[in-house]
Amino acid sequence: MGRMLLTTVFRPFGVENKYNKKGDDLLLDYLASRLTREPGLFPLSSYVPHASLHLIAANLPMESRVLEYPSVEEYVEEVKRRYDLIGIGFTIKGFGKVAKMIALARKHAPATKVVLGGFGTALHDVEVLGADYVCRGEGVTFMRDLLGVPQGLEIVHPKVTADITLKIFQNYNLFGKETIGLITSGFGCPNACEFCCTSAYYGHRNVRFLKTGRDIYKVMRRLSRVGIHSFLIFEEDFMLYNDKVEDLGNAIEEHQGNPLSYACFASVMALSNYDFEELVAKGLGHVWIGVESVNASFSKRQGRDIGTIFAELRALGVTTTASSIFGLDHHTPEQLPREVDFLTELYPSTVQLSNLMPAVGTELRRRLEAEGRITAVGYKDADLYSEVIHHPAFKPGEIQTAIFDGYQRLYELMGPSVFRILDTWFAGYRNLRRSRNPSLRKRAELYASRSRAILPIFLKTSEYLPNNEVRYRVKRTLDEITGELGPPTAEQQEQAEVIRQVFAIEAGKRCDLYGEPIEPELAVCDYPSGPEGANMLQTVLEAR
Repeated sequence: MGRMLLTTVFRPFGVENKYNKKGDDLLLDYLASRLTREPGLFPLSSYVPHASLHLIAANLPMESRVLEYPSVEEYVEEVKRRYDLIGIGFTIKGFGKVAKMIALARKHAPATKVVLGGFGTALHDVEVLGADYVCRGEGVTFMRDLLGVPQGLEIVHPKVTADITLKIFQNYNLFGKETIGLITSGFGCPNACEFCCTSAYYGHRNVRFLKTGRDIYKVMRRLSRVGIHSFLIFEEDFMLYNDKVEDLGNAIEEHQGNPLSYACFASVMALSNYDFEELVAKGLGHVWIGVESVNASFSKRQGRDIGTIFAELRALGVTTTASSIFGLDHHTPEQLPREVDFLTELYPSTVQLSNLMPAVGTELRRRLEAEGRITAVGYKDADLYSEVIHHPAFKPGEIQTAIFDGYQRLYELMGPSVFRILDTWFAGYRNLRRSRNPSLRKRAELYASRSRAILPIFLKTSEYLPNNEVRYRVKRTLDEITGELGPPTAEQQEQAEVIRQVFAIEAGKRCDLYGEPIEPELAVCDYPSGPEGANMLQTVLEAR
């Protein structure tokens, strides 16, 4: 059935030019740019693959190659291999690069058909780029329709993973990385928050990619055989779908071998319907909760008290991400520091602060356009921190400054995110180790193991913490951990000394983690022919 190339837009990203702003390379680092965006030497780092491209490649009966982050030259060399189809996945920020990529495809492979996909297709004028087809919505279904492939074929989920480490460890081969599996369970969300571009993109409905919780578990079980036991499930407000949650939880609880755990996105409204101990016993390890604001009026915030939810999750060892939006209609310059204080009261493990982004296709965009409040900015400003609206209470630049000041203040008040993760895991261990539920005692053992693993990061690095109050809290937690789990082993002490030396080297460089461009390397993955070829890959994987 031919050959297909699936690709991201090209690099570089961190160079100031007509395609990018300076520092755009950082946005590719999911953790350092967003959830642990903090000063100092403790930010976490993870470059997340473009799962959508791999999902399409694994589920079409074509020989497919996935390119991530090619240079222009690498892209051209690949185009010259004469594919039948070239699919380009892009966000709004990559709009300008897509035009160049289509032109290069026309020049070097004029017979090849070009398909555009991704959230960038929400732009109303994307057709002017001259692609042969535009996919708006779920890509596997679209491509199967385009190629005449029956829609009833089984969905195959390929192996897609991401590594997590400290940002400053990226240049050293001395430390292992935590690998997590990325699982796409579904798309879209019925909560229909007016600002949510992903919900609007799928028409405010849930599109199930993996139909059941058992389908999700099959992916987990397969990857667990190659040593991956932690997973991130992509599905907005996963806890809305009780059948999936229950089926997955039962399967995880029955799983033999190392415990499996998952992270997901969930709203206060959905979480309010669950017993948290039961969720933890059945694998919940991390949850992202949209806080949005102290005074948020969104329907998804209805339910149990949000402070109680965060406290109970932490007591059970569940790490959390709290996300807030700056620049909502009710915000004033005096209100934004209160938003930061509120987040510190919740004590989340990680935090995302973002500017209000009226993405094309959202109700928010339509409303603000009608009010004449959309600033005339280019596609390069389509990121979490750019200001693209007129807010009557703020001067230009004030909201972005408040966001970065907020990250600084969160760091000074709560300490590094990686410490809060450690603190939460140990709290879960202490509270669950004597539980009558054997599954919860098993979780306590997992928390103890995880706590021991990251303990060396803090044994000899107190001088790099933001202030004495944070140093005191870190020391107290370390004393409690070593008191419960035993003193550091000789191996942990040796590792702590190496970490101390790395911190000293990096601090001596006076490095600005968010200044020097760090460009991703080209990543290439071949799929012989899916879904048959993907099944072949699964067989090889399971045999390893």
